[in-house]
Amino acid sequence: MKAKHTIASSSSPAKRTRASLGAAIVASLALLPGLALADDGKDLIPDPAEVTIDVVMSNGSGCSGGLSPESIVLADDGSALLVDMGIVAAQNGQGIAITETYKNCNLSLRLNAPAGWTYRIASAEFDYGARLPDADRTGKLSVETWVQGVGTDRERQELVLSGPIGKRDHARLEFEESVFVPCDMSRALNFKNVAQVSNGTNYARVRYLSPVVYNLEWKRCE
Repeated sequence: MKAKHTIASSSSPAKRTRASLGAAIVASLALLPGLALADDGKDLIPDPAEVTIDVVMSNGSGCSGGLSPESIVLADDGSALLVDMGIVAAQNGQGIAITETYKNCNLSLRLNAPAGWTYRIASAEFDYGARLPDADRTGKLSVETWVQGVGTDRERQELVLSGPIGKRDHARLEFEESVFVPCDMSRALNFKNVAQVSNGTNYARVRYLSPVVYNLEWKRCE
């Protein structure tokens, strides 16, 4: 699937820092615009106090220790999930094992919505770092999302980087075909984040800089 993304500079108001998931960061997510419109144009998002999160599973070569429940929080206004994966980084160069060129972090959770509401993942935002010293070196940061037991399609979007570059920046990946969780049903919401870099002699690296923000689209059930 063709990737669709926009890249914001480090001065973008959407920029997120790699600070802890304390109250200051969670509060800052209130600045994110609500993405959902209820059918009647009112009550864009359900009461966040009625939304809970259950972590089903987390693993992967980029977060082998797993993610704690405290590393996954809901924005104060309910518009986004904020996930601290640490630094998921792929690297390559002389003396570095080939297994380091691909790193992933998988997450499965249940976002328990109030009765009468459903949601989907609308986009993912994250800061990243890239060091690709040669013109023939490439790196990728991708996000894949799907809902357990709902169809067979998974939507995957990626940011493709080409050398030579050395920078930190911000990216937003749009999910136009992700599905809504069935109304009044418990289904796991799944994510797969991947960092990948091509082979070469000179040292190269691409990495996510946490947290990753998953913007939600809410709507009322019919």
